[in-house]
Amino acid sequence: MKLNKIFILLLFAFQSCISSFSEKSINIDNLENQNSTLNYQIKVGEKISFTTSVHGSVGMAADYEILDSKILKLEDSKIIYDNPNFEGTGGDGGMKKFVFKGLSTGKTKVTIKKIYRGELQKKIILEVEVL
Repeated sequence: MKLNKIFILLLFAFQSCISSFSEKSINIDNLENQNSTLNYQIKVGEKISFTTSVHGSVGMAADYEILDSKILKLEDSKIIYDNPNFEGTGGDGGMKKFVFKGLSTGKTKVTIKKIYRGELQKKIILEVEVL
């Protein structure tokens, strides 16, 4: 009987861990030179993230725009630094991660804007369908 309770407890713990890994993550730096359509599908409640390289001291930044925020919303945005413990100047390169969550069914577009020293350099348009 105790063994069954332990098994059930472990099963619930494992299921809670699985839900945190349900986020799809795409590095758009790898997609910039491809001529393919950038379409993605997620389910309502699921998350999808797009990452791109940034470097604040050089002037490389990124921003986003959602065409329909009733279908998809920004859940989180953060920079993951290459050298998080670097104490000198110029060590602030890393990846900007935009995490979006599906709110309702439909299709929308997410535009990731690559910015260099305050000027828009490139737009990467990603179509996301929420099922």
